[in-house]
Amino acid sequence: GAFYYVRLGYSVRSNVTTSTLAVMFDWTFGTPIVDHVINPYSYQNFVHKVYQVGTTAVDHLSNTSFVVMKDSPHAVDPLYIQDINQQGNLRTEDFAPLPSPEVQATWLANTDPIIPLTLPAPRLQSARFTIDGRSIVVQFDAFTVEGALPIDSDGDGLPEGIDWTTRQIGMRNCSDMFARRTAELLGSMPQTYCEWRSGTTIQIHLSAGYNDVNVGTGLFLRDMTIYAYTSEGSQWSMAASGGIAVALPSPLLPPQIVVSWNAYVDLCSSVSLNALESYRHGDQPAWLWYLSGVTCIGGRQPDEDTNSRVQELMAGASVGGINYPVTGSHVTEFGKDDLEPGCEYTMSLNLTGRWGLTSTKHMSVKKQSVPAPRVALQSSRDLDTTRAKVLTLQAQVENSACETLFTQRQVLKFLWTGEMESLNLFSGALDRWPIEDLSLLAAKVTSASLLVPRYTLEPEVKYTFRIKVGYESTWDVEGAATIEEATVTVGRSPIKVNILGGSRKVKKSNLIVLDTTVSLDPDFPDDLIDVSPSWMFSYECTTPDGSSCFPVRADTANLTDVRDCDLTPESFGDLGRLYEVPSFSTAELRSDSYYCRHPTRVGILIINVPSVNALPGGNFTFTVTGTNHGRTSQASVSLTVIPEEVADIFPTVVLQELKSAKHVTTQRLKLFGDLSPSDRAQFGDSVSWAWSFFRKEPNPRYSWQEAAEAEELGEPYLVPRDIFIEAIELDPQHGNDFALTTLFGNSLVLRADTLRPSSTYSFRLTATVPHPLEIGDVVQGYGELEFIT
Repeated sequence: GAFYYVRLGYSVRSNVTTSTLAVMFDWTFGTPIVDHVINPYSYQNFVHKVYQVGTTAVDHLSNTSFVVMKDSPHAVDPLYIQDINQQGNLRTEDFAPLPSPEVQATWLANTDPIIPLTLPAPRLQSARFTIDGRSIVVQFDAFTVEGALPIDSDGDGLPEGIDWTTRQIGMRNCSDMFARRTAELLGSMPQTYCEWRSGTTIQIHLSAGYNDVNVGTGLFLRDMTIYAYTSEGSQWSMAASGGIAVALPSPLLPPQIVVSWNAYVDLCSSVSLNALESYRHGDQPAWLWYLSGVTCIGGRQPDEDTNSRVQELMAGASVGGINYPVTGSHVTEFGKDDLEPGCEYTMSLNLTGRWGLTSTKHMSVKKQSVPAPRVALQSSRDLDTTRAKVLTLQAQVENSACETLFTQRQVLKFLWTGEMESLNLFSGALDRWPIEDLSLLAAKVTSASLLVPRYTLEPEVKYTFRIKVGYESTWDVEGAATIEEATVTVGRSPIKVNILGGSRKVKKSNLIVLDTTVSLDPDFPDDLIDVSPSWMFSYECTTPDGSSCFPVRADTANLTDVRDCDLTPESFGDLGRLYEVPSFSTAELRSDSYYCRHPTRVGILIINVPSVNALPGGNFTFTVTGTNHGRTSQASVSLTVIPEEVADIFPTVVLQELKSAKHVTTQRLKLFGDLSPSDRAQFGDSVSWAWSFFRKEPNPRYSWQEAAEAEELGEPYLVPRDIFIEAIELDPQHGNDFALTTLFGNSLVLRADTLRPSSTYSFRLTATVPHPLEIGDVVQGYGELEFIT
């Protein structure tokens, strides 16, 4: 029966002409009717507001309260209405209704309880439609164990273990993750199904035509189902709770119109414009076709009756037309006699998608006045590619639809031509010029296909390739040949930052190098990184507890003021490579006392591990960010520093880097590692191997509340936002059919479709060898490889 009085807003009475008459407004809080009614829109919206008394209201059907408020009591400030959705249930076939509130009320909940547990409860961070409208992606701010439940046998609220059998694997009914009202709204399989894509992400798959959930709809979690957990110390959080409103896709892009059609139409052929392959319209496209213009050979006027017929056919295929009044059609068609020979038609399409954005595309259709071959490119007219890919353009050619003795006896002839377009960096204008000799790019330009080898096209250039197809006997006759073209935009491939050696153990007494000269630009794979002026690298270092790695700046994880090394003639070795020894400063607050970059080689950072003021024994995570021509990539390594007083001898393991910037999850993954050359010479084949697997996820120890408090006080909060956790999908305890090789060798092959897409993994290879000094004892070392999918 206890009540709690919480002041969420305040206002004042004043006779000043610039103020409105307003009074203090208090909210009264009691026990909620059900245990999952949490306002998804955040109570932060109601703090420090001025309320208009007497104008609040409650909608008894949806149990939604409305309040009228202002940001300040000043008359010039606008009033606005905020709704408080209490999420009561309406009467349904399966559930009894919740009563409507008898008074104006809402509920306050602690969404971040910790005591008596140690981890913050996972919070809903976002819920967004995918751009195609067929999925909703729900994101948490911390890694969860995907529905696996804690084991609390003595009921003291402190779990002793985790029940992995309850983990929600694969496609499931959404009622497993969401509250009953949300589950009712979404429906059950096969109409809708939910799956965990990672420990932070639930994907809701919607069937075609499903429209019951829209932007602004609230999704609410099932109680006591979703927890954060870390195996280190068996730490748990309270269960996630509350809800969130579904938002628009991000980034929100306009529809992309993709139309297949023939730009040149044979005298005796019909024509079809088909936009079925268009996308980014949210699965709710609205099509509007219209005629933009007509020009005819010799400047003659087009036939008005023919134009009217064309406009009538296009209107019939559009929104509001007689054939498809609601959505229009993705295709518009014309018979062989519907277009006037010798005329060129500019036809346009407006496509409006579910998200309220509209795109327009204009297409040219030329009706030929003589029989001519029919040509269609088997690819899109607008292609995106990279220098690292092979470009193939294939034309499908048929004889004229005019079945005459003349056309049957003709021999076809082909010719490819092209031109280039790029931005002039000096003038800012687009320069366009013809390709004088296309055979320098493609071996054959007189066939129905054009093949351009990889590493031939230039990045950030737009190419237009045209194929002219005609009869040998009428090749030079105007209008007797057919021309089709494709525009190819050559972008840059994603780069990949690699750090030589990956994660490993290092001795406090040794200098080490973060060597990123093994990084990769797939477009120019043979370029040497260390002499490339286009590559730039920056660094940061974090510790598990958020403390600074170096005393230079305690308020940031970034390695600031990275200076050039003052190199000496001496050299040292690290991972089989030789580097010059720097002369480090002795000043405690100078950055070059602890790290410096090579003055002439890009991608070499030397760390002064022996410094007494930095990197004591423990784990340190270094993150390297590389940029090259506007592209960015990151890689991290974990260095375990062994103190000098610990006489630890360990082997060094080096893994081969992947050759591509991203691994495609639908393909097999092959990895190989070995001891460093010196360790291989010492230990030979007397080594045993073991693989372990980790995936990057939001850190369960990261606290949004503590981060916000630190920011408000102007203090640093350096607890890592993301950490690597054990990859559940690669846990041998749940079966090892994901691997085609043993997990106890130095080579590894994983099956296709094993890894999760759009994820960052770290694979560790541990080597165990006989202790070189103590008979019967063993020592271990490891190497790690980080990559993205």
